[in-house]
Amino acid sequence: MKQNVAIIFGGNATEKEISIITAVQMMEGYTKEEFNILPIFITSKGVWLCARVGQSASYYASLEKCPEKAKEVFLKVNDASLYTKTWCGVKKICMLHAVVNACHGGLGESGELDGLLRMCHIPSTSASVAGMSVSMDKFLTKLVCKGLHIPVVEGIQIQKNEFKQSTKEFADKIEKVVGFPCVVKPLRQGSSIGISKIQHKDELVEAVDVAFAYDTCVVVESCVAYCKEFNIAIMGDGDKKESLIVSNIDEPVKDMSSILSFADKYMRHQKGKLKTAKMGMSGLTRKEPLELSDVEKLEMKQSAASLFKALHMQGVVRFDFLYNAKTKKWYLNEINAVPGSLAYYFFDEKGMSRTEMLEKMVKDAVLKAQAESFSQTDYNVHVL
Repeated sequence: MKQNVAIIFGGNATEKEISIITAVQMMEGYTKEEFNILPIFITSKGVWLCARVGQSASYYASLEKCPEKAKEVFLKVNDASLYTKTWCGVKKICMLHAVVNACHGGLGESGELDGLLRMCHIPSTSASVAGMSVSMDKFLTKLVCKGLHIPVVEGIQIQKNEFKQSTKEFADKIEKVVGFPCVVKPLRQGSSIGISKIQHKDELVEAVDVAFAYDTCVVVESCVAYCKEFNIAIMGDGDKKESLIVSNIDEPVKDMSSILSFADKYMRHQKGKLKTAKMGMSGLTRKEPLELSDVEKLEMKQSAASLFKALHMQGVVRFDFLYNAKTKKWYLNEINAVPGSLAYYFFDEKGMSRTEMLEKMVKDAVLKAQAESFSQTDYNVHVL
């Protein structure tokens, strides 16, 4: 029997268009018929639309303004089926055997979407709710890394209301703890949106205001000199060490800035022309060979695997590192629980097609859900 697998994308995040690209790539790359794929686009207002499979990215993007092109659907708590409304009531469309979460940022990457799926008993290909929440929060990520003795760049977080009340005090603290130059980031934003690198103290207020446009809290970090960036992707179930597939280390080529920008990631220039974003993260130019020692490569891979297991991750997760080419010191920068293009290009290098990748992700999700269903939930404490 075919399994009904929904690919959920879109949402209320600034990375919505990148999410659409990722979903289209997954649908285009799946060449078998074991799955009945259901594309579900979530509008910025939270409306769920089940669209036709195999359409273009522009078609799915048009659903934001023309929702009537697709069927509105919804889930019920404690029910693994997908429903729609009809003129005479509610109609069940089908049971969902699994969901592939392709929602970058927002509710999709914070753990909230997966929390809903757990309440509906629908297996999801993405990480645990707690793991996604930690990964989304750049400061919590630092705290977890410190607990696991994984190097991170020194930083502080600032709440919007506190900064407005005590701007000078925060500026002095940043100068003392972080120093200049420094990097200012929204706490829970991805794709390098809202990030600024500043050289002097008098640039701080403007950079913080830019970051506050995307979040109510920001992180200010020390700037890594002679900076290179490296990525590692891991696929599998963090609770099963034997299931993990660790990718090779990747070095994306960036512009002269020390920050890999949104344009670097999704809108590369090629032969004097701006390349379209249709390839998503897979369209990044990459550098080889890497200027890393075998020991440095091993340490980065081990730290990524430690985080994957400690946070009970699942599916595909990308880990981003910063590296000072002069001091030879590396730092964990961010964890991407729902990476751009679902990082399929990492595993393509290992001979795994997108079809095989999708099948493994769904299989792991179903097996994990089955294992959790056998956990005892009742305990009579004789209180009532």
